[in-house]
Amino acid sequence: MIAYTCRHEMLPIVEAALAANGYTVELLLSPHQSGVSMVLMKDRDCSVLLSHSKPQDEGQIEIWGAAQTVAGLLLETLPLQLEKQSYQASSSDEGQA
Repeated sequence: MIAYTCRHEMLPIVEAALAANGYTVELLLSPHQSGVSMVLMKDRDCSVLLSHSKPQDEGQIEIWGAAQTVAGLLLETLPLQLEKQSYQASSSDEGQA
């Protein structure tokens, strides 16, 4: 998994960039009771989860799948301030990328 954080206002720009590159929205959860909004986008070999909790200014981006490196490179080419998060794979996570 590759993870990034950014200002939550940037998530629609990330969503548009992914859509322009063939990703489709598979799941959309608007904030209501939980205060969390989530968008799950998929391409053939990759899934990207964009999420944001209302009290936070920070948006989270998580990328999974065989093409996660390509998706990460796509996001890093955007003129946005994304902060790559370190991720420590557990033994149950190995081989699932």
